[in-house]
Amino acid sequence: MTKFKGFTDSETFTQLPDGFFHHLLKEIKDADELKVTAYFLWRVEHMESPIRAMKKMDFDVKELGLSAGAIQSGLDKAVQRGSLLKVEKGADVYFLLNSP
Repeated sequence: MTKFKGFTDSETFTQLPDGFFHHLLKEIKDADELKVTAYFLWRVEHMESPIRAMKKMDFDVKELGLSAGAIQSGLDKAVQRGSLLKVEKGADVYFLLNSP
């Protein structure tokens, strides 16, 4: 395990829905699903587009520390749980946050 050196004083912050802490955090038992969900929330919070969707290829293997298979497994579980929605449009597959 690499020791975390702490947050810097120049950190930016990411808003997370309260439902993530009140519901999902205690329900998600699978590390892949938790990492994929947290990464998704972080990425969409920093998107400038009004459409906040991601493709599987947008999930960075290096940033997540997961294999492509583990990312797919995490996405499948998040979709099955209902925290993420999967939308297929032609050959493209998009993932969106399950929110209004």
